[in-house]
Amino acid sequence: MKKLTIAIAVLLVGCDGSSPSNLREAMGNGHARLVPLGTNESVTIAIPSNAKGASSLSLEFRPDGIILAEARDAIGRLVKAERFRSASSQTSALRARFAVFRPPSGKEDFLPRGCSYTYDASDTVTLVFANIAIDRKGADQIKFVHFQTTCQNRWAELGLMEIRAIIASLPQTALIRSRVL
Repeated sequence: MKKLTIAIAVLLVGCDGSSPSNLREAMGNGHARLVPLGTNESVTIAIPSNAKGASSLSLEFRPDGIILAEARDAIGRLVKAERFRSASSQTSALRARFAVFRPPSGKEDFLPRGCSYTYDASDTVTLVFANIAIDRKGADQIKFVHFQTTCQNRWAELGLMEIRAIIASLPQTALIRSRVL
């Protein structure tokens, strides 16, 4: 029933996914201002390894359109890596989609609305926003968005649905298909 309710809510928002304002409302206190990604900001989707033995998967989206996909085993050794480039129009679209999750200035960690951070809890997925410019002293260098197993409300599910849609929009290589949220 919960999944049916979420599916209906997504359909009501629109066939092509949730609007940025609805997704932004799902993050933090629901009132954080939407700020585009910086020109030197990369975003990584990190999916941890699981009890079934699946390796972790990270998808790094660089500002120049390069996407790095890496699988690592439970102790962090690289198992497989792929690198591809998205078209400039897809890069712009992806960066706009990620912007709704970006933590506001001055906040290092950000959570879906209604969630509180639980230390030592498993993250279902973590988004990492990193300023990759070397000369940016004093700028926010790394920010995290945590989707934890301890928070499974409608706001968290709405955010996870968008992350799944972003992953589904990528070339479906064996590595990317190996980990489904």
